[in-house]
Amino acid sequence: ILVEIIVLRPVQDTLEATGFKNDSREYVTGSDDSIAVQVPYTPDLWIRHRANPDRYWNTVTGLFGRTTLLQRLQGPLFVLNVVSATVLFYSLYLVPAGWVKLALPALPFTISSFALGLLLVFRVNNATNRYVKARDLWGDMLNISRDLIQQASQ
Repeated sequence: ILVEIIVLRPVQDTLEATGFKNDSREYVTGSDDSIAVQVPYTPDLWIRHRANPDRYWNTVTGLFGRTTLLQRLQGPLFVLNVVSATVLFYSLYLVPAGWVKLALPALPFTISSFALGLLLVFRVNNATNRYVKARDLWGDMLNISRDLIQQASQ
C-alpha cells in the first residue's frame, strides 16, 4: 500500500519538489512528460556511477520517481491489496468472533488450472521462439559481417 501511495501524482510532485527526481531520465519529445526514456550509459557516465558510494540508494529512490510501471500497476495493485486486507480481516477477527467461516469449492480452480497451464506454456513457447529467431538473426548478421571483412581483406 505504501508503494501505491508513493505513485500518486501529488506525492510524485512533492517528491520531485524535494529533490527525489530521477535526473537520469529523459522524456520523449511532445509526450507531456509521460513517456520516460532511459538515457544510455556512456563510458564517462559509467565511471561516475561506479565512483558514487550512494549508487544503490540512488537507484532505489529513483524507482519511486516518475516510474511509469508503478503508475500503470497502481489500480490493479490497489484492488488486490484491498481484497487481501478484507479477507485477512475477516479471517483473523470476524471468524473467531462467531461469523461463518467461508470456503470456496476447489472444482472451479481445478478445472481452470488446465487452461491457465496451457496459457503459460503458449506464452513461454512464444517467448522462446522470439529468442531463437533473434539469436538466428544475430548469427546471420555476424556471418555476413565476417564474409564482408574477408572479402575486403582479399
